[in-house]
Amino acid sequence: MSVTTVYLKRGRANPLWQGHPWVFSGAILREEGTPEPGDVVDVRDVEGRFIGRGFRNARSQIRVWIVARCEEAVHAARRAFGNATLL
Repeated sequence: MSVTTVYLKRGRANPLWQGHPWVFSGAILREEGTPEPGDVVDVRDVEGRFIGRGFRNARSQIRVWIVARCEEAVHAARRAFGNATLL
């Protein structure tokens, strides 16, 4: 499975570097890949530096909700959120 990568416009990564979890639609420079709604995507700054991994929502102004700052941690988050929806 290949993960889509979302690249941000210059200057738009600063809030994310400081821990903000949302990527707004206006901050996105381009997407490499063809994600489906709810897919996990990598978020990178304009220079290609990894910022985090999160869930994509094309129907919202908040396009990505970052849930992990390392590349491996998102699978545990997905299980936790999946289990929460069963409650």
